[in-house]
Parts: sequence; C-alpha cells; structure tokens
Amino acid sequence: MLKLISSLLCAFPLSIFASTIPEYPINGKAGTLLMMSDAATFSVNEIYSGVAANWVGGDSVVFYQTDLPFFPAALSFQNDLPVFEPMIYIFNVNTGTTAVGFVESPPSISPVTIQTINPFLGTVILSDFTTWDVRPSDQLLFSFWQIGDAVMIGENLGSDRASYDAILLNTTHKSTAHVVEQ
Repeated sequence: MLKLISSLLCAFPLSIFASTIPEYPINGKAGTLLMMSDAATFSVNEIYSGVAANWVGGDSVVFYQTDLPFFPAALSFQNDLPVFEPMIYIFNVNTGTTAVGFVESPPSISPVTIQTINPFLGTVILSDFTTWDVRPSDQLLFSFWQIGDAVMIGENLGSDRASYDAILLNTTHKSTAHVVEQ
C-alpha cells in the first residue's frame, strides 16, 4: 500500500508547477538529510529514502503541498505549545521524482526573510520585495511568525489553489501558509 502511495505521489508531472515558483538547488545529501544551497536542511521520510537516493548535489527541487497528507505532521513545541510541523512534498526537477520531508533547519546563507507582517490586511512582505496575501484561515500563524523569520516559497496544489496558488514555508517556525502574490 505504501509503495502504491509513493508511486502516485512521485507521478506528478513537471507541468503542474507554476513557473513563478522558485527552484532550490541541493548542495549535498547525507542519508535522509538534504542540504540546500542556502544551508536549509530537510529530512526525507524513510519511505522515500529510495527515491531520494538518486538525488545529487546540483539537482534543483520545488516544494509543494496538497490536500492529501498521507503522513502525520511532526510534533514540536514552541513557547510550551504543541506545533504540528507540516509535511512538505519535495519535487526533484532533474529526476522528475517526489519525496516527502520535513524542515530540519532554516537557511543561513542569504535567506529570504519576513520584513513586515500586517495582521489587519492579512499580508506578509518579504525581503525579496514580494507581498503576499495570506489565506484568512492561516492568519492565526501571525501570532508566532516574526519579522526576520526565514521563508521559502512553494506551490499549493490543494483545492484552494485557484485563490492561493503558493505557500510560504516558514523554516524558522516550521509552518506553512497558503498565499497569493499581490
């Protein structure tokens, strides 16, 4: 059954990804850890270790989420409150394969960061000068997202894609918000 789920997730065609979603280069790999060129690290779910075994430094990946989380979120604690870390699909553009993973650490080399959070308008402005409207149900994240948090941009392939086609992956607080660029 898990092999069937894995093969279904690995079958997403490249054409589903919008061209405005950035690709992130892999710098290196150690076991199930992916080190990105910006020094962010992601752990690959063990079920997908065979898929990611063929990934190498220099390959580019795109992050995305869907409405179909086949694996539970990881649990961590912030300010003594439980936080469920989102499962992220990682699509390798070079190999055309997908793995499931979690954020281990944020980027430390020239990260894109949150510059402004406006909870009244539901917007986030990033250091790359882009402004994002956040889905109303995700605006609760503003209570722990902070100016200076490192973020990565990914694709939203969920049912609300028509309204919010991207995700902001806050790698500092290990959470995602569905967004659309202004």
